[in-house]
Parts: sequence; C-alpha cells; structure tokens
Amino acid sequence: MTEQMLQRLQPAKNLPVAPPEPPRITDVTHEENFWDRKTKPYSPANGDLEKTLEHIILNTYNYLTDDEELAGLFAWKKFGQIESARLIENAGNYQIVTTLRKHPDDRTIPKDPTPVPKPPKRIRTPPPRERIPIPTRKPETPPPSPPPSPTRPGISTHEDQHEPRFYTEESVQQGTLVPFAEFNVERDCDNLQKAMKGLGTDENMLIHILGNRSNDQRLQIRDKYKTMFGQDLIKDIKGDTSGNFNKILTTLLYSPVEYDCHELRRAVKGIGTDEEALIEILASRSNKRLK
Repeated sequence: MTEQMLQRLQPAKNLPVAPPEPPRITDVTHEENFWDRKTKPYSPANGDLEKTLEHIILNTYNYLTDDEELAGLFAWKKFGQIESARLIENAGNYQIVTTLRKHPDDRTIPKDPTPVPKPPKRIRTPPPRERIPIPTRKPETPPPSPPPSPTRPGISTHEDQHEPRFYTEESVQQGTLVPFAEFNVERDCDNLQKAMKGLGTDENMLIHILGNRSNDQRLQIRDKYKTMFGQDLIKDIKGDTSGNFNKILTTLLYSPVEYDCHELRRAVKGIGTDEEALIEILASRSNKRLK
C-alpha cells in the first residue's frame, strides 16, 4: 500500500466526538411497592447513604399520611431546591432542619383549605408556695406606772409612754422558671460545650437549656461546667454571643444576690448614676437580703 492510501485510512482529526453519557441516577421511589414498604425502627448506620435516605423518606411519608392536615399543606406547596440543611443532635432525638427554595409564583391556594390549628399556649404553673405561719401577737400587760413625783403646782409631768413598733415578715420567693424534672447537670454541661465548640453557635440549644432550668439548677450548671472543662461558662457565652441575647444568658447564670450586686455596680460605674436602679434594689429588698 502506498503512503497516500495509508493517510486515507487514518481517522480525520477534526471530526466531532460524541460527549460521554452522564451517569444514570436510579430513582428508588419508582420501584414497585416502594411506598408500601415497612420501615425499620432505625437506619442501618453502615455508611450507606441511599439506605439512610430511603429510611428518612419512608418515615416522612408515613408520618404525613397519618396527619391529613399537614399532608394537605405539603401537597399544595411548590418546593424548590434545598438551600441549606442542618442536623442537630439532642439528648434523645435528631432534628433535621432543611430550607427549601420557594417558587416565585407560588400563590396557589387549595379549593378547600384545611385550617391549621394553633398550638396551645404553654402555661407554666409554679409549685404551690409554702405558707409561712404568721406569729400571733400576745397581749402585753403595760408595766406598772412609777409613783408620781412631787411637782410644783401648774407644771404637768405627763409624758407619752407609747413607743413605735415595727413588724417584718419574710416571704418565700419563687421564680417563673420551675425546676426541670429530668435535670442532669453533666449532660447539660456537655451539650452547652458542644453548642459553642468550633465555628458557629447553636443558639437553640443555649435557649433550650438555660431557658428551662430553675435558678438553683442553672447555678449547678455554672459550677459543674468549670469543673468539667476548666473554663468559665459566662466567659464562653460572652465570646459566642452578643447584644441583648448575650445579656439575658449571662444574667440567668447569677443568683438573686449576685444579680443585685451586679446591677448596683453597673448603676454607679462610670459617668452618671442610675438612680432608679439604686432605689428599686435598696428600697425593695429585705434587711436580711441587704446584709
């Protein structure tokens, strides 16, 4: 064969090349009897992402089919792509917080919308206050009057023998946050440390713990946190929060006496004086508490 014939047999360099086919993604929801499968109590947790998502999807479907009102709301919404997703680990459960994009033209309203019932307001009932018995005052017999001294005529020696008497009563004070029934100080300290560890802060966890414990339980958490991790809980909260949110959380970690001292220091510190704070604290506290 000549060189010209060999050149003709070589493939042309400028011919278009077909692009490779994209990988096919199998949709398991189209499999036969997929929605009728029975879910297991827990996902396999063996690194298989498809089995884990299948477990979550089937449990979500079963939950919605049991709640017709919630299922109706889901069916009439135009959900877009996922913008963000978070996995929050609590003491006894997981929370999957997913943010989906909303369609700009999503203004459709179902023909027969089902009203969504409002959740009942959570009312905290404080425990019954212990009644302090009021001591009964015994009638006092007046002391014998001294014998009259000789006086000159026209001058009266009558003096008022009544002296002022003061009666004080100490009442038991109870805060609005009642003691948490399943309180575990070590578990709360561990969850607080995880909520502030690394980048970002789990503010919901801080509110869930410090906003649902009594003052005595919060003081136990403050002291135990320093014992477990060697760090001051108030300083860690100040480093991860700011503004009024920071002020509320740090205030919750003071005892009533410590809070009064903190406010008195703030009222007289720097230029000017907060006279209203001084009057409110010093005029409304008992002598025992002021000491």
